[in-house]
Amino acid sequence: MCGIGGIIFKNMCSNEQETLSKLEIIKTVQHNRGPDSSGIYYDDTTFLVHNRLSIIDLNPTGAQPMEYGDWIIVFNGEIYNYKELKLSLIDDGIQFNGASDTEVLLALISSKGISKTLELINGIFAFCAYNKMTKEFHLVRDRMGEKPLFYYIDENETLYFASNPSAIVKAIPEKTWTLDKDGLWEYFALGGIFSDKTLFEQIKRLDSATILSNINNTQTVLKYWVPKFHQGVTSDTIKNCIKESIVSRTVSDVPVVLFLSGGVDSSAVAAILKKIDAVHLISPEVDSAQAIANLYNMKFRIVEPTNFDIGLALHEYSEFSGEATMSGFIPYITCKEISDKYKVAITANGADELFFGYTRIPTPTIPNSFFENRMMNNRINVNGNALDADGQFYQIFRHPSNFSIPILDKTKGVSDLIDLVNSELSTFNQNNDFPETSKYRWFELMTYIKGDLNNTLDFSSMANSVEVRAPFLDYKLVELSLSLDERHHVSHKNGRKHFLKEILHEEKVPDNIWERDKIGFSLIESYLTDIEYLKNEAVSNLQKEGYLTLDCTHKNKERDLIYLKSAALGFYYWKSVWIDSGIVQK
Repeated sequence: MCGIGGIIFKNMCSNEQETLSKLEIIKTVQHNRGPDSSGIYYDDTTFLVHNRLSIIDLNPTGAQPMEYGDWIIVFNGEIYNYKELKLSLIDDGIQFNGASDTEVLLALISSKGISKTLELINGIFAFCAYNKMTKEFHLVRDRMGEKPLFYYIDENETLYFASNPSAIVKAIPEKTWTLDKDGLWEYFALGGIFSDKTLFEQIKRLDSATILSNINNTQTVLKYWVPKFHQGVTSDTIKNCIKESIVSRTVSDVPVVLFLSGGVDSSAVAAILKKIDAVHLISPEVDSAQAIANLYNMKFRIVEPTNFDIGLALHEYSEFSGEATMSGFIPYITCKEISDKYKVAITANGADELFFGYTRIPTPTIPNSFFENRMMNNRINVNGNALDADGQFYQIFRHPSNFSIPILDKTKGVSDLIDLVNSELSTFNQNNDFPETSKYRWFELMTYIKGDLNNTLDFSSMANSVEVRAPFLDYKLVELSLSLDERHHVSHKNGRKHFLKEILHEEKVPDNIWERDKIGFSLIESYLTDIEYLKNEAVSNLQKEGYLTLDCTHKNKERDLIYLKSAALGFYYWKSVWIDSGIVQK
């Protein structure tokens, strides 16, 4: 929805004009996140800035920074259940000036406190809530990490935060920034950084479902949510939650468009919504997407990037976000093309990870014989240890034997990668109520989704002033799905993604549109004629300068090499913006 930023002093600001100038830089860098309007609040310790992309309550009553009683907020995202929460607050005697979800969020914090508010709200969000009387503040990020938030604390304990790390860097031009080489290793291992690191050694990424609080000058960083196990979950429970999640993502005062790939996941979204515009980035599934659009008489657009400059897109992405990307040009193309008509888009991201859509996700209680001669990509099953060379782990990550970062002063291997992942999953793994296979799906969500796809999607879309919503990442749906093991998600009738296919059957979507082997998204090759040349040039440059060595000897080398070269291309353009310019030191 927006861009947020701020500078918060431990005691008092000693140079108001200089600080306001820094705030203006943050606002300028993040302009594309919210080109509709902007605002600033400041007092003797706290300076807040907001760029607004107007989606709910287009009137000035929705402008930010917003004040309610003693509280002030800058908020990026959407609270999908704000209307129900507002009715409850009205019953409690609270009055409202406008119709925005921001005002509801702020009223909740003021009346019920931050902890209770985080229990009640359902949405995508990153925000800073500040109490001008007590001087306490809270930086908060949503449960599944859909909206980003970055922060830096200087030697005087002044805290800078922003939606983009690039905004923090450019707001402090006098500082010498350093490349985070451990962050770079993570980037090549996954295609995105999944810990609290960034490519700037001094800037941290606030984790998903995390609140950074400062009360009485005491700072704490805590997880406020982990998935809760639900007993007695039925097929109807899951399907109803899927439908509710999808419908809730359409709440908007501006037009909404669906990213329609033509696969099972986006087709299920289309079947629930029916009357929604759709867009398809040209791919081998274009005929299926067209068939779904025809079925519901949708306004349908096919994006064909005939004059698309991949290098320029990756340069713009890197400069806007401050992040490198392995595949960001794909959503970047689509969002750039639709930004003249739409501010909100819906994606089916997360469905494969949640509903056993990938054959790499282990299903240990289902024998391999179940998958023999079955359609819909159920012929291959990965059983056994997910840490095996052919298992789930190394289909998500690049094997550390296949690459290295020469400028790192240490050698990193498999144990380093496993330790990183275990620290990410430790809290969830302590909950023994969930079935065994839930940890494999949570692993997907906390690595590939959170570290790669969520970041890529947010920065690609917001660079073009488009907000993207993912109904399959609704935390309630995540909890319900994880509470059921693979025997509920993989059926004799439907194979994998049973619940989504049941919805397609119920909505009478013809089987011939979607009942086929899983393809996975890929652009038609004729639109990417120069990409292999660019990748090879990037690899050559990075190897000469000591950023990357590709010594692919592990058995996964052919698959890993494809991803590593794509990651190299993304980092090459990041380097050209931040290191080659002298802003960041190697």
